[in-house]
Amino acid sequence: MIIITPKVSIYVNIKMNTDFLSLIPSALTIIYATYGSWFLIKEIFCSIIPFTILFTAIIVVTLHFIRVPAPDAAAVEAVVGKEPHLESNASDYIMKTVAHRGAGLDAPENSLEAFKLCNEKGCDAIEFDVTLTSDGIPIVFHDSTLERMTDLNLVINDTKWEELTNIDISMKHSLKDRFTNTNIPTLDQAVAQMLACGQRMFIDIKDNNAKVTDSLLMEDILKWRKKGVRVIVWSVNSPTEKQYIARSLKITYLTDTLIGECTAHAVPS
Repeated sequence: MIIITPKVSIYVNIKMNTDFLSLIPSALTIIYATYGSWFLIKEIFCSIIPFTILFTAIIVVTLHFIRVPAPDAAAVEAVVGKEPHLESNASDYIMKTVAHRGAGLDAPENSLEAFKLCNEKGCDAIEFDVTLTSDGIPIVFHDSTLERMTDLNLVINDTKWEELTNIDISMKHSLKDRFTNTNIPTLDQAVAQMLACGQRMFIDIKDNNAKVTDSLLMEDILKWRKKGVRVIVWSVNSPTEKQYIARSLKITYLTDTLIGECTAHAVPS
């Protein structure tokens, strides 16, 4: 969202009003909780039949039966494999590593060259981003503009696919000499190549560029496992972090580089 403020004084007034309004939900919550607690206590001691408690119990039971069921375990394993911390046979598939944007430190991110390099290094799970051009072509690209990866400041959503086809996205990459003339692929091109290589895909549909970083603790992993939720952590790039995630937490992680993979997944002697 873009806010245009012609004058500083107008901006200050808007900010002050916004801060004041943000207190209203908290105030209403306190009032509601206080009133509700008093009403509930009063009903327990003054009513023969506590209708509020019965009504709440009915809602809880109803929600329990109409909730969205957990996916079948076999279906989940068919997509992401077995949990790394569980015992498995040699024939069982275990997703140990996901290449973030095709391991964008090893090759220009979100490119066919990066996906091909992942396949050559034995990585069979790729995360990549998809956004739309102005003429509605889904392309594999992360940012809203080309500025970070090229010397151009074109806005992807305002640019036609034809204008993007020949742009080299390797020009600012540390290994640009090895990946000259790397272009932005379409979604169809990326999916076709990865299907041919037998790679699994995590597709991030870009809405905005906001990033949320959550801390990862052992108790969090155990909590979500009990709820039947598969946890995948990103981005894990240093060999030490990879060893901790793979050996201690025993979960799948997403990485920008495949350096250190052998050490991370080696069985301790």
